[in-house]
Amino acid sequence: MTLGAQKSKELAKEQEDIKKQAEALQKQIDELMQRNKEKMDQNRRALEAERERFATWQARKRIEE
Repeated sequence: MTLGAQKSKELAKEQEDIKKQAEALQKQIDELMQRNKEKMDQNRRALEAERERFATWQARKRIEE
């Protein structure tokens, strides 16, 4: 194998390794985004439930006054 062919093969392997690393990082990013989206949705639902409880409490207080 010539020096040029050897370098070409090494570069191709390095390119493939970098591609695999990038894919793994993208997978981690996607998973983190999904977990964060789910957490944000949970937080929104909890906040809405708390707002509803507060509105109910306010309405009861107005009636009592």
